Amino acid sequence: YEDSNQEEIKKNKNQTEYYIQISTWTTKDRAEKDKKMIESLNYSPFILEIKDRSQKIWYKIQIGPISSEQEAIELKYQLSNDLGKEVWIDKK
Repeated sequence: YEDSNQEEIKKNKNQTEYYIQISTWTTKDRAEKDKKMIESLNYSPFILEIKDRSQKIWYKIQIGPISSEQEAIELKYQLSNDLGKEVWIDKK
């Protein structure tokens, strides 16, 4: 039983997840405003806080995870249409 469980964990770690990157901001306040606007369109975005090489904090607005590339592509075009701007796919 444990061996099959370990195999399942390995499979999940190797599976690619897709996220839709909507925007990136240098202030949390601006990111929160963007997130609320996207939520008003019935999406479920989240804010990912990251540091760049110079330790500057960035706030990325993303939607995901999405398990298939095809679903990610479809959502990318739908979001681009709804928001009137280009968004992109981020693989992890």
